[in-house]
Amino acid sequence: MASHALRQRNFPLQRPGFRLLIIALNGCIIYYSYFDPGFSVAGLPAENWTRTLKGLAAWAARIILPACLFQPFSVLEGAPRLSLTDSVVVQGAIIRVDLSSAAALDTATGTFMKISLPFIRSGEGSFYTLAGVDLDARPGIYTLQVKALGPGGKSETAALKVKVRDASFPRQKLTLPPAQAFPDSAAQARIEREDQLRNRSWSRWAPGVFWSGSFIAPIEGEMERFGSRRVINGVPRSPHTGVDISAEEGTPVLAPQAGTVLLTGDFFFTGNSIYLDHGLGLIGMFFHLSRIDVAAGQIVEKGQVIGAVGQTGRATGPHLHWGVRWRNTRINPQSLLELKLD
Repeated sequence: MASHALRQRNFPLQRPGFRLLIIALNGCIIYYSYFDPGFSVAGLPAENWTRTLKGLAAWAARIILPACLFQPFSVLEGAPRLSLTDSVVVQGAIIRVDLSSAAALDTATGTFMKISLPFIRSGEGSFYTLAGVDLDARPGIYTLQVKALGPGGKSETAALKVKVRDASFPRQKLTLPPAQAFPDSAAQARIEREDQLRNRSWSRWAPGVFWSGSFIAPIEGEMERFGSRRVINGVPRSPHTGVDISAEEGTPVLAPQAGTVLLTGDFFFTGNSIYLDHGLGLIGMFFHLSRIDVAAGQIVEKGQVIGAVGQTGRATGPHLHWGVRWRNTRINPQSLLELKLD
């Protein structure tokens, strides 16, 4: 691999104040100059250098600079290489990010959309992590940045661009009993206590992973309404942060992956609920259950029955609400099922 050191050449000048720089960085050439047409350089007429520089600049703009902008960037030899399951995603998506290097790597960390990303070793010199896009993220282009450390503290960096598109979430109109749509002061106090309890629980995720292989669906059925903009009794409310899966009451609900039970309880909006920590901040939520078969602190295996479908809390019929958060980013559970984690 060619050296990534910064290379600069200063051309001889007949008068002070003129400078021409040719810079090469990471295989990309960038031309930059301060130029006075009244000067001559290296014995050549100034107008000849003007034409030359204009030609080089046009060539660089068409070919070199685009390659610089969209390639992984590194400052050291043996640069790490990044690959994504998809570089164009919609709001609510989660993708796998793979990191590999010919050089030995000890650890790796990353950031995406201001969220820290923990990397998991997948082989010699290779790691992977997950990157999520919140359902309310603005469409646009975002940078995923990675820093890897090798033996002796040697640091290497890489980056890739991810394009986020609008998911065009639908609108959902619901009509509920007034007591559910507009909680009174006592119910509102209960809701606030429950929110505080959940927030404390979410901050205590496990430092390692429980999952092994790909995720499975907790029940069979069509997954609907993720991200839908809800209007309840004519009043716009917060978006729907999970998928609803219709099923008969009492249908067993399975753990999509191994994990430890963070929290269970009967909550105002979500009824009988289970919060399952899959590790490193990947939290699964299962709402409106008719029964709960696990307890806080219990470790469960993938495919284990954790409860049953119901219609407790604010629900209009029997169904399972399955929600997923990745380090507090609200993602579509169906996107998680599409990931290959074997």
